[in-house]
Amino acid sequence: MDKETLLDKLWVMLFRIPIVKNFWAQSYKAVLFDRVPWTKLNKPISACKIALFTTGGILLKTEEGFDLNDPQGDSSFRRIPHDVSAEDLTISHKYYDHRDADRDPNLILPFEVLRELQAEGLVGASSPYHYSFMGHIEEPHLTTLIQESAVEAAKEIKQQQVDIALLVPAWGLCNQTVGLIQREIERQGISTVGISIVRKVTESVKPPRTYHLKYPFGHAMGEAFNRPQQKQIFRDCLAV
Repeated sequence: MDKETLLDKLWVMLFRIPIVKNFWAQSYKAVLFDRVPWTKLNKPISACKIALFTTGGILLKTEEGFDLNDPQGDSSFRRIPHDVSAEDLTISHKYYDHRDADRDPNLILPFEVLRELQAEGLVGASSPYHYSFMGHIEEPHLTTLIQESAVEAAKEIKQQQVDIALLVPAWGLCNQTVGLIQREIERQGISTVGISIVRKVTESVKPPRTYHLKYPFGHAMGEAFNRPQQKQIFRDCLAV
């Protein structure tokens, strides 16, 4: 095992310890905003077209992975077809333990959960694509995210006439990334709700609607393969 891989594994192991996670959350200086962008939803959820966003680094196995060699991250994103199969997905992210998400990608991109809720009539059709970022993004890539990548993705779903977007983080810094993308989507006139697993970071960024959960990194949608739990979290998000 090379030195870099060992350090990566140690990093992930440390953040499994609650006291380490909490210390990071309290000490990290997230981007700070004063105002909250807001788009009012003017139709019932059951009639809304929806897009999913994740910062868990998920992508198609046929695609090039995110840049994991740059310590400041990667501000690019990938499009995931709405009708994708779990077997066609992989994860390109080294900042959280994604062994469970490797088995059940719904933990960070609840696309199969969404299909079941659509079959029940809870929410309308999906956009052609869901969107995936690798949420470990710091300067100078953070500026690129805010000014370019988030804008591109938000404008794209606006052209697709998406009404609502649900955004799901994977680890600590992802909560900042989710909030920044969420803010841009709202500026484009689309209502959003984001899950947060690090409340302090999210509150600094001030996205418009947030569903706060106290789950481990890599488990924003709960336990692997616990579909009733995952569906309830999704329902609760749509009710925010």
